[in-house]
Amino acid sequence: MSSMDCSTLEFCDQFQELRAEINDNFQAFQAQQEDDTGDFADDATWVLTSSFVILTMQSGFGLLEMGSSSNGNEVHIMIKNVADVIFGSLAYWLFGYGISYGTPSIPFMGLGQFCPNGSYIANESGLLFSRYIFQFSFAATSTTIVSGCVAMRMRFLVYCIF
Repeated sequence: MSSMDCSTLEFCDQFQELRAEINDNFQAFQAQQEDDTGDFADDATWVLTSSFVILTMQSGFGLLEMGSSSNGNEVHIMIKNVADVIFGSLAYWLFGYGISYGTPSIPFMGLGQFCPNGSYIANESGLLFSRYIFQFSFAATSTTIVSGCVAMRMRFLVYCIF
């Protein structure tokens, strides 16, 4: 075998094939990176749609609660459901998301990422916030169980303190 210098290496058929293969792999990698950005948007859209359906259950449970209670308590019941959403979203943003998904974590709970904000990776921030809204919708809807149990038994201020 003879030794080759740099000028003869460019004309080597194996080198040309290798360069073409590397170029093809690089272009495929770039296309995959562009597709990943779209996948996050599709996932976030689906999760937000599901969140809307779950939050619709909140009003349905409020209507069920109104049907199960006596006349004159309709406004009180719906105000409690609105307070559930408002205070529930604030509490889940302050504490719940960090306890559920925070890192570092122990086997019982998460210890970080309280008050999630937009300082995460740009492509994943939409998915982060849609996941927050999805989990919050479950937390807020589950509070209607307590609202139904204390219907006509508790003043609104006491319920808000609870």
